Amino acid sequence: MNKEYLLKSMNISMDFDIETITQYSFTGENIKIIIAGAITRVGTTTAMNMASYLSSIGAKVSYTEANRNNHLEKIHSYFFFNIPINDEYFSQNGVDYFFNGNIPMENYNFNIIDIGTLNERNLKVFEIGEIKMLCSGIKPYEIPQLHDALDILNRDDIDIILSEGKISNVKKELLVNQDKIHYTKFSSDLFDNTINSDVWKVILSKYIIEHKIL
Repeated sequence: MNKEYLLKSMNISMDFDIETITQYSFTGENIKIIIAGAITRVGTTTAMNMASYLSSIGAKVSYTEANRNNHLEKIHSYFFFNIPINDEYFSQNGVDYFFNGNIPMENYNFNIIDIGTLNERNLKVFEIGEIKMLCSGIKPYEIPQLHDALDILNRDDIDIILSEGKISNVKKELLVNQDKIHYTKFSSDLFDNTINSDVWKVILSKYIIEHKIL
């Protein structure tokens, strides 16, 4: 007789529900999640939303800006100007944000590394990830760039992140493992820890263990 059966039986026999609490544990250390864009202006929100989600479930997580966009400097000066930068990073809501391609080597469950738009120069960095995510839009003028990016990659172990939209035939056109294609909702909040969490759970299922406790 398992716990789920007992809880269901108790809920039926009582006038109130017994709530369970979900806790998480993580396998491995310093799991590198490399995020790149097939086009410009995609990837950073995905990376920061994922970092916020992982922190919200108890993971020790870092975000590294490993590109020349300098978005992190602008984000810090706009949102967190009162938080000091020490040793090329600052901390906010359980996430350590690193500048200038600095990747911490220990004491984290996950290192999220934002390499910007994928190209021949950063291809080797992309390949070091245990998780490799390629982000793209689905507009007609964006799809050719997605194909170009896929042409220089080993397609077998890449998670492709596409914007939700009405163009339904994009997925069928991509010659990749269809289970590795994910559609995500638009996020206007860099630090939203709930949006697209269902997608993050699927991508990271190998490294996240969910526990239900009373």
